[in-house]
Amino acid sequence: MGEFVPGYEASGFFGMGAPKGTPAEIVNKLNSEINAGLADRKLNERFADLGGVPMAMTPAEFGGLIADETEKWRKVIQAAKIKPECSSTIATRGSSRRNIRWCTSPGTRSHRIGGDCEPLAAPRTECPLTSDSIAARRFRGTPLEPWERVSSVIDVGSAQSSVPVRLALAHPHLTASGFDLLEVAPIFSRYVAAHNLSQRVRFIPGDFCQDGLPPADALIMGMILHDWDLPAKRMLLSKAYTSLPQGGTLIVREMLIDDERRAHLPGLLMSLNMLIETRGGFDFSGADCIGWMRDAGFSVARVVPLSSAYSAVIGTK
Repeated sequence: MGEFVPGYEASGFFGMGAPKGTPAEIVNKLNSEINAGLADRKLNERFADLGGVPMAMTPAEFGGLIADETEKWRKVIQAAKIKPECSSTIATRGSSRRNIRWCTSPGTRSHRIGGDCEPLAAPRTECPLTSDSIAARRFRGTPLEPWERVSSVIDVGSAQSSVPVRLALAHPHLTASGFDLLEVAPIFSRYVAAHNLSQRVRFIPGDFCQDGLPPADALIMGMILHDWDLPAKRMLLSKAYTSLPQGGTLIVREMLIDDERRAHLPGLLMSLNMLIETRGGFDFSGADCIGWMRDAGFSVARVVPLSSAYSAVIGTK
């Protein structure tokens, strides 16, 4: 793109921070250890495989990067007249009433924990698509499910509705729905209407922590389980099992950690991220999820790779 638009640059980055007010000696110690890890040859090779470029920085340099990126995208937002839609008590991946500010513009979603932080370090990676877009594109045309045998599907914690919309577009016979907090309904409905699917894609209000899950032939949980501790993970899988008919399918999409917990860097980093962001959330391996599904009653469970970072665990009742 930069070859055609002078000065164009758009990339994503991951970094680490500490709570505001953390003593400087602790920030500097963490920064030193993180940068030492980023210098590891094998880690650099793994980043290269994933299209990432490690960037060892001081806390001040990382803070400068955040400030520069904020200013750059402020100008883009103003020039494009993008209007964020925010709701201060709901989370991007479903019905968890954590202290998160949720903002969305057409085709994207993002979240952050309330409060400021001290920048530590930033291993930078290219991130061309949101997880919603990846999920939607992968779900519609892969052997996750013989969709011709399914008449109804519900995306649990659906947020903007990318997955139900893409599935409905790809499979005209499907009735696709999204289940999420009532506050999400206006955002969901506008996105559905923009794709002329208001007659086929519906919003079902509810809180998956407090309510049962609505019935459907197939349920999808995309990046939902990793938000929660183990008892909550098991509770959600049990609710899914209860709501599904005999032969029904649950699709759990996550950045699964490899079973040996050594090789899949995105899953390991995501798990670290969840441990920092949430009270008990963590990522897990395919074997972990299969075991939990079987404990919940699912008779068959298997792992299906979706992309370099994402996989799905498919459970059948």
